[in-house]
Amino acid sequence: MRRLSYLSISIKILLLLFILLLILLFRGGSLSVLAAAATTPYDADRNRSVRKVLLQPEALPRPANKERVVCIQMPVLNVKPHAGRVPLVEGIDVSHYQGRIDWGRVATEGGAKYAYVKATEGGDMADEYYSYNIREAKAAGLLVGAYHFYRPQRGVDANFKNMVSVIKRRDIDLLPIIDVETVGGVSREQFIADLQQFVKRVERHYGCPPMLYTGQNFYNKHFQGVLTDYCWMIAKYQEEPPILLDGHIPCMWQYTQHGSVSGIRGNVDRSRLLNGSLHHLKIK
Repeated sequence: MRRLSYLSISIKILLLLFILLLILLFRGGSLSVLAAAATTPYDADRNRSVRKVLLQPEALPRPANKERVVCIQMPVLNVKPHAGRVPLVEGIDVSHYQGRIDWGRVATEGGAKYAYVKATEGGDMADEYYSYNIREAKAAGLLVGAYHFYRPQRGVDANFKNMVSVIKRRDIDLLPIIDVETVGGVSREQFIADLQQFVKRVERHYGCPPMLYTGQNFYNKHFQGVLTDYCWMIAKYQEEPPILLDGHIPCMWQYTQHGSVSGIRGNVDRSRLLNGSLHHLKIK
């Protein structure tokens, strides 16, 4: 019995030592971390502090001798190559329909480099604003030209006499224009023959070849292969430049009859150079 009591006492001592060892293990090492993690959901203040530390990247240690790289996104420019094109040279043509024009504003604000002014029409009509427009446009610094509206039914002589009586070579900088928009009821053969004669007489009188004006459709119907040695201003009121079926390239394109220009009330015809330069269109 005494031996059994000693044995039971020894077992109890061993159990106590084992329990003490377990207590020491729970207080240190990895088991203490697991115990702390188990209590975190119930410790609100501790949980907030842990989240705050994790959400602050500046609190993390930085690698030594490392430079911060800053990436800058450069804008993408939508620029199309101009293929060596020169800036467009634009101008206007006017008549009495525009009334009294403020040519100073046209020259400084309107963007026009040249102006063609109506002078005459047919055999006896002269534009009432011609002298004023020529004088004031030149004084404002624009290059000026004049045009005659050709009336086939009036004949070559009447058209010629009327034109040269008003348009004086000394008054204009640019080639005179012959405006042709109708056949006037004459046959095509007579229309072409008379016009060719008229053009030659105008050329001899002014000492320079005139320019001719018409619409794209009128040209393609009546003038293919005719008077191709001369410059043409072609009217086409669309986005694309005029296309002449005989392959001739116009010198000028009148691209709108509803243009807006400072200094002019209402609409005005606007045009631009397509081939050559204003230097080539000057009277030599």
